[in-house]
Amino acid sequence: MNIARHRMLRLKTLRGMTVVHVGAHLAQEAERYESVCARRVLWVEAAPDTYEKLQQTLSRRDPNRRSALQKALFLPPTEHIAINALAGAKDQGEAEFVRFNNHGASDSIFQLSSQCKEMIPGLHATGEVLRLPFRKLDSIVRDAGIEPSEVNCLVLDVQGAELLVLQGATEILQNIQCLETELSTKPIYEGGVLFDELNAFLEQKQFHCKTRIRKVHQNAIYEAAA
Repeated sequence: MNIARHRMLRLKTLRGMTVVHVGAHLAQEAERYESVCARRVLWVEAAPDTYEKLQQTLSRRDPNRRSALQKALFLPPTEHIAINALAGAKDQGEAEFVRFNNHGASDSIFQLSSQCKEMIPGLHATGEVLRLPFRKLDSIVRDAGIEPSEVNCLVLDVQGAELLVLQGATEILQNIQCLETELSTKPIYEGGVLFDELNAFLEQKQFHCKTRIRKVHQNAIYEAAA
């Protein structure tokens, strides 16, 4: 994820901010958030077994660990919180959650497209499919003891389900300053949202893309209009 680098290049940090990272996997970006002084990170992971590993990973982190910049600015350490939930547009319904053979990194509510199979020939579904209930992201953060109005930065790594997650984050979108999301200009997941539709939704919500779109599949940074 690139939000930390994006902020630092502009001489900005995430100082005092609450970050919600949807599609946590194993919190590989934890040190990056600490490096830019995030006050709190909520990690949202859908798969129960990956969530257990996420909890173990976070439990091994020193809760008093501070980055060099946090020490220099006399800031408290970053608080890491994990929650097991599948973010969607509504607090109802279920989805088939498809597992893939890369240890949870590509698990999705969508199947891979034929184009993705050609791009990454070794990636395939394992045959395991979970049925998981949907929960709006606004509701998920409240379940974790955080009000949507407290969220400052949103990061999405949800394998084609970005629009569904944003549709369930109406309160969060009213307050955040910045957002990072994966996006695709061509189908990577069958039924997954593509860039034009996702960008139009975010533009309507007064978020503007700050990343040049050059690839079929990449991350992009959005900032709220001033």
